[in-house]
Amino acid sequence: MAEKSVLYFTTKQAKNGDSVPVFKSGKSCNSLYNPQHEADMLVSTCKESDFYLIAGIGAGFIIESIFSKKLSLFNFENSI
Repeated sequence: MAEKSVLYFTTKQAKNGDSVPVFKSGKSCNSLYNPQHEADMLVSTCKESDFYLIAGIGAGFIIESIFSKKLSLFNFENSI
């Protein structure tokens, strides 16, 4: 049986205290400064009538921001 690879290797703590996933390559999935604030800033530019595609949820900061702004969210997930 083939071993499944793990997408995230570990986590790092952002300067604001949030936990951020880190890929096997060592690159962080989100900002290591203030990932929630940066997600909030991005979502603040979204219009309710527009459609956006998010490829990868990461640590979920963008999803929290979308919910807090009451925007519609469609989830398409490929089961592993």
